[in-house]
Amino acid sequence: MEVKTYKGSDLKVAAKLALKHRLFVNTWTLNGDLHATLKSTDEVNEDCQIALVFKDGKPVCIAFTDNFGYGIDLQVFCKKSERRKGYGTIAAQQLIKSEDHWVWNPGVNGSCKFFNKLERTQCKKNSLKSLMLN
Repeated sequence: MEVKTYKGSDLKVAAKLALKHRLFVNTWTLNGDLHATLKSTDEVNEDCQIALVFKDGKPVCIAFTDNFGYGIDLQVFCKKSERRKGYGTIAAQQLIKSEDHWVWNPGVNGSCKFFNKLERTQCKKNSLKSLMLN
């Protein structure tokens, strides 16, 4: 297992990999954000970051962040066969810092449990606060 983080001009490389390996759900925000990353300029992407988790040389999980002013929007997606193995937590922890205020949207069954557990884990380390957007 290997984790790589991307920002700036490297975001397009990560977005291409994530799209190629289908690390998204078609109708969800992450899909649109990955496509927008490919089309945007580096200046637009200065607040974005991507972490990819690789298993056997292929990406199996993505964490994507963007700062919208009200907090850091955190999106995480793992291939179904790779869920509940800690990859989502590892990817997310590469991008969010202890002092960050981050927000998330519920996704597949189990995502609320995942984000609540991630929040508790981070809060034990320090005073990270999150907000679920409905």
